[in-house]
Amino acid sequence: MNEEYTENDGKYKQLSAEERGKIEAYRSLNCSISKIASFIKRSKSTICEEIKRGKYNGRYTARIAQNRAENRRRESHKHSKWRDSKLLNFIERHLKMRWSPEIISHELSENGVKFSHTSIYRLIKKHRPEWQKWLVHKGKKVRHKTSPTYKILNRVNIEKRPKIVDLRRRFGDWEADTVVSCRGGKSCLAVFVERKSRLYRLAKMQDKSAGEMLAATI
Repeated sequence: MNEEYTENDGKYKQLSAEERGKIEAYRSLNCSISKIASFIKRSKSTICEEIKRGKYNGRYTARIAQNRAENRRRESHKHSKWRDSKLLNFIERHLKMRWSPEIISHELSENGVKFSHTSIYRLIKKHRPEWQKWLVHKGKKVRHKTSPTYKILNRVNIEKRPKIVDLRRRFGDWEADTVVSCRGGKSCLAVFVERKSRLYRLAKMQDKSAGEMLAATI
């Protein structure tokens, strides 16, 4: 990214579209890099690098150079979280606790940080390969057997639950789900979580029948 300190304020200042237009105009007049740098008050290295990045078919084009610069800026912002030390420490700490990227992503979203599980996998693959040893499946895709679906009688859609539940301000609102082993078998776990305190409770069930779930809930 072409950016340098200005003489007055010492802050980073990127080349503007207007400056790129001037560079193209001066290049068309066969001005040297030194003269262009002097005319627009930029360093020769900045002008030289800009011309290299903005060439199209052997000729510097301001419009193409501007588009490329904006794309680089968007990519830089998109991956800025990958350099956030606090975020990286959080991910590393929970990977060591054998949390999956999916669970870590969910926990981050609960704390107002948007970072998808696919981004965590990409981060590990590209920048932190040493973290793969903490992944349950070492980053490999696992194909799970599909289980039959069951229709629950008198089922109430989750969208109809009271709005106060989403606020997590009161104790006593529980969510429940089952976890089935990827190795097969009938037995599974019933998982209960209290939304406000994040208190977890687990219970082993012999199967996924309604009777076993009722006993686990009690």
